[in-house]
Amino acid sequence: MSNFQKKLSKQELSSLPASEITDHEAVQEKFVDMYNKIHGTSHGEMIYNKETFNFKKMIAESAELRKCTPISLYSVFLDLAMNGLSLEQGSKPLAYIIPRNANVGTRDQVVNCFQICIFDLIQTATITENATL
Repeated sequence: MSNFQKKLSKQELSSLPASEITDHEAVQEKFVDMYNKIHGTSHGEMIYNKETFNFKKMIAESAELRKCTPISLYSVFLDLAMNGLSLEQGSKPLAYIIPRNANVGTRDQVVNCFQICIFDLIQTATITENATL
């Protein structure tokens, strides 16, 4: 990534289809930069590629997720980088996305929002704590 931060306007983001949000250069740059800075690593690009695959798979498999607003999709994708979570779906996933509706302004205007749900947080914390002993 270059030192030049690519910009993504709200209008540009709003025009992106759900399946293409993670493909935008500005989204990739923001994800990688945030991940590397927050987690003190240089693995951000590798994590970005893995989570892009997982994110797109979830969107492709869910009509409800495809209806979500681009800004909520963008936000949840960056939340993954910030919190170091993964959407990888194994027998015990660390996180998954739940589409939710929220009224904005008037009852007629409904915006789809996301909530990241952390799976078995106590077990994950216990594993991390035991690994440091």
